[in-house]
Amino acid sequence: MEGVARLVIAVLERRRGTESARGSGGSDTTLQKAVVDFAAASAAKFADQRIADEEARQRRIIADRVTQVVYREIEEVADSLAALVRSAYEELQQELESALRSWLPSEEREPAATTAGPAPDWNGLVQRVGELRAEIHAAIDGTGSGIGSGIGKGEPA
Repeated sequence: MEGVARLVIAVLERRRGTESARGSGGSDTTLQKAVVDFAAASAAKFADQRIADEEARQRRIIADRVTQVVYREIEEVADSLAALVRSAYEELQQELESALRSWLPSEEREPAATTAGPAPDWNGLVQRVGELRAEIHAAIDGTGSGIGSGIGKGEPA
Protein backbone atom coordinates (compact mmCIF):
# COMPACT_ATOMS: atom_id res chain seq x y z
CA MET A 1 0.00 0.00 0.00
CA GLU A 2 2.82 2.42 0.79
CA GLY A 3 4.33 1.86 -2.63
CA VAL A 4 1.01 2.71 -4.28
CA ALA A 5 0.73 5.86 -2.15
CA ARG A 6 4.27 6.97 -3.10
CA LEU A 7 3.53 6.36 -6.76
CA VAL A 8 0.31 8.34 -6.55
CA ILE A 9 2.07 11.24 -4.82
CA ALA A 10 4.84 11.25 -7.43
CA VAL A 11 2.29 11.22 -10.25
CA LEU A 12 0.35 14.04 -8.59
CA GLU A 13 3.47 16.16 -8.14
CA ARG A 14 4.49 15.65 -11.76
CA ARG A 15 0.97 16.40 -12.86
CA ARG A 16 0.87 19.58 -10.78
CA GLY A 17 4.05 20.79 -12.39
CA THR A 18 2.61 20.13 -15.85
CA GLU A 19 -0.77 21.64 -15.01
CA SER A 20 0.71 24.75 -13.39
CA ALA A 21 2.83 25.28 -16.46
CA ARG A 22 -0.32 25.23 -18.58
CA GLY A 23 -2.26 27.32 -16.07
CA SER A 24 -5.12 24.85 -15.75
CA GLY A 25 -6.04 23.38 -12.35
CA GLY A 26 -9.31 21.59 -13.25
CA SER A 27 -7.81 18.33 -14.33
CA ASP A 28 -5.79 18.18 -11.10
CA THR A 29 -9.06 17.58 -9.24
CA THR A 30 -10.02 14.90 -11.75
CA LEU A 31 -6.69 13.16 -11.25
CA GLN A 32 -7.04 13.36 -7.46
CA LYS A 33 -10.53 11.88 -7.72
CA ALA A 34 -9.20 9.05 -9.91
CA VAL A 35 -6.38 8.40 -7.46
CA VAL A 36 -8.78 8.38 -4.50
CA ASP A 37 -11.14 6.05 -6.39
CA PHE A 38 -8.24 3.75 -7.24
CA ALA A 39 -7.00 3.76 -3.64
CA ALA A 40 -10.52 3.08 -2.34
CA ALA A 41 -11.03 0.23 -4.81
CA SER A 42 -7.63 -1.24 -3.92
CA ALA A 43 -8.34 -0.99 -0.20
CA ALA A 44 -11.75 -2.63 -0.68
CA LYS A 45 -10.22 -5.44 -2.72
CA PHE A 46 -7.53 -5.95 -0.10
CA ALA A 47 -10.14 -5.98 2.71
CA ASP A 48 -12.31 -8.45 0.79
CA GLN A 49 -9.33 -10.77 0.32
CA ARG A 50 -8.44 -10.56 4.02
CA ILE A 51 -12.04 -11.35 4.98
CA ALA A 52 -12.15 -14.30 2.56
CA ASP A 53 -8.85 -15.62 3.93
CA GLU A 54 -10.10 -15.34 7.51
CA GLU A 55 -13.38 -17.07 6.63
CA ALA A 56 -11.47 -19.91 4.97
CA ARG A 57 -9.22 -20.23 8.02
CA GLN A 58 -12.23 -20.34 10.34
CA ARG A 59 -13.92 -23.00 8.16
CA ARG A 60 -10.75 -25.14 8.32
CA ILE A 61 -10.61 -24.81 12.11
CA ILE A 62 -14.28 -25.78 12.46
CA ALA A 63 -13.88 -28.72 10.07
CA ASP A 64 -10.85 -29.98 12.02
CA ARG A 65 -12.72 -29.74 15.32
CA VAL A 66 -15.79 -31.52 13.93
CA THR A 67 -13.56 -34.26 12.47
CA GLN A 68 -11.85 -34.75 15.84
CA VAL A 69 -15.21 -35.02 17.61
CA VAL A 70 -16.46 -37.53 15.03
CA TYR A 71 -13.29 -39.63 15.42
CA ARG A 72 -13.68 -39.64 19.21
CA GLU A 73 -17.33 -40.67 18.89
CA ILE A 74 -16.45 -43.49 16.48
CA GLU A 75 -13.75 -44.75 18.82
CA GLU A 76 -16.14 -44.65 21.78
CA VAL A 77 -18.79 -46.55 19.81
CA ALA A 78 -16.22 -49.13 18.68
CA ASP A 79 -15.00 -49.59 22.26
CA SER A 80 -18.58 -49.89 23.51
CA LEU A 81 -19.39 -52.45 20.82
CA ALA A 82 -16.30 -54.48 21.72
CA ALA A 83 -17.31 -54.45 25.39
CA LEU A 84 -20.87 -55.49 24.50
CA VAL A 85 -19.64 -58.36 22.33
CA ARG A 86 -17.34 -59.56 25.07
CA SER A 87 -20.09 -59.31 27.69
CA ALA A 88 -22.60 -61.13 25.47
CA TYR A 89 -20.07 -63.88 24.74
CA GLU A 90 -19.33 -64.34 28.44
CA GLU A 91 -23.06 -64.49 29.27
CA LEU A 92 -23.67 -67.06 26.54
CA GLN A 93 -20.67 -69.09 27.68
CA GLN A 94 -22.02 -69.13 31.24
CA GLU A 95 -25.49 -70.14 30.05
CA LEU A 96 -23.98 -72.92 27.93
CA GLU A 97 -21.93 -74.24 30.84
CA SER A 98 -24.99 -74.09 33.10
CA ALA A 99 -27.10 -75.95 30.56
CA LEU A 100 -24.38 -78.58 30.11
CA ARG A 101 -24.20 -79.12 33.86
CA SER A 102 -27.94 -79.60 34.15
CA TRP A 103 -28.28 -81.95 31.16
CA LEU A 104 -25.33 -84.25 31.59
CA PRO A 105 -24.98 -86.91 34.26
CA SER A 106 -22.37 -86.09 36.88
CA GLU A 107 -19.69 -88.43 35.43
CA GLU A 108 -19.91 -86.77 32.00
CA ARG A 109 -19.89 -83.16 33.26
CA GLU A 110 -16.14 -82.74 33.62
CA PRO A 111 -15.10 -83.95 30.15
CA ALA A 112 -17.92 -81.99 28.49
CA ALA A 113 -16.91 -78.77 30.26
CA THR A 114 -13.39 -79.05 28.90
CA THR A 115 -14.59 -79.71 25.35
CA ALA A 116 -17.02 -76.81 25.25
CA GLY A 117 -14.77 -75.06 22.78
CA PRO A 118 -11.70 -72.89 22.70
CA ALA A 119 -11.74 -69.45 24.26
CA PRO A 120 -12.10 -66.67 21.72
CA ASP A 121 -9.02 -64.98 20.37
CA TRP A 122 -9.44 -61.64 22.17
CA ASN A 123 -6.25 -60.28 20.64
CA GLY A 124 -7.59 -61.10 17.19
CA LEU A 125 -10.90 -59.43 18.00
CA VAL A 126 -9.12 -56.33 19.30
CA GLN A 127 -6.99 -56.25 16.16
CA ARG A 128 -10.10 -56.56 13.96
CA VAL A 129 -11.78 -53.70 15.87
CA GLY A 130 -8.65 -51.61 15.19
CA GLU A 131 -8.80 -52.52 11.50
CA LEU A 132 -12.48 -51.60 11.33
CA ARG A 133 -11.76 -48.31 13.08
CA ALA A 134 -9.02 -47.55 10.53
CA GLU A 135 -11.37 -48.40 7.67
CA ILE A 136 -14.03 -46.09 9.12
CA HIS A 137 -11.48 -43.27 9.51
CA ALA A 138 -10.27 -43.81 5.94
CA ALA A 139 -13.84 -43.74 4.65
CA ILE A 140 -14.52 -40.50 6.51
CA ASP A 141 -11.32 -38.96 5.15
CA GLY A 142 -12.23 -40.13 1.67
CA THR A 143 -8.95 -42.03 1.31
CA GLY A 144 -10.28 -45.54 1.77
CA SER A 145 -12.46 -47.82 -0.25
CA GLY A 146 -15.47 -46.48 1.59
CA ILE A 147 -18.09 -47.81 3.93
CA GLY A 148 -20.31 -50.41 2.34
CA SER A 149 -17.72 -51.76 -0.04
CA GLY A 150 -17.31 -55.09 1.67
CA ILE A 151 -16.68 -53.92 5.21
CA GLY A 152 -18.59 -56.10 7.60
CA LYS A 153 -19.61 -58.51 4.81
CA GLY A 154 -16.80 -60.95 5.41
CA GLU A 155 -14.87 -59.61 2.45
CA PRO A 156 -11.44 -58.03 2.75
CA ALA A 157 -11.59 -54.25 2.49
